[in-house]
Amino acid sequence: MNRNIDEIYSGISAMIVKGINASWSEAVLEVELHTLAMKLSGGYLCDTVNHVAPFEFSKEHKKILMHTLIELHLKTDLNEQSRWNSMVYTLRASGEYTVDFLWNQALADDIEKVYAQA
Repeated sequence: MNRNIDEIYSGISAMIVKGINASWSEAVLEVELHTLAMKLSGGYLCDTVNHVAPFEFSKEHKKILMHTLIELHLKTDLNEQSRWNSMVYTLRASGEYTVDFLWNQALADDIEKVYAQA
């Protein structure tokens, strides 16, 4: 699929919403990504009881989300100035979102150690 960045962000938002099972105000998806693996974490703030609940993705929705995140990485991690291996995607119930791309050097170092030991 050859989507533009806005379409990719819309896809991420849609998958986040599919992982929410209650009335909510804000959701935060944290992503760690490297060549061979991806870690997803985070959750959403429930309106009714004011606590954070974890996402509950179906296997299929998680697969779609992971493919969408890989697609985003391929379109945005283009050079040394735009490199990222961690991302925080904050979605509000209104549909507004923010995306923070980060370079986590400790994560990169850990991955290098694993490769060196293999």
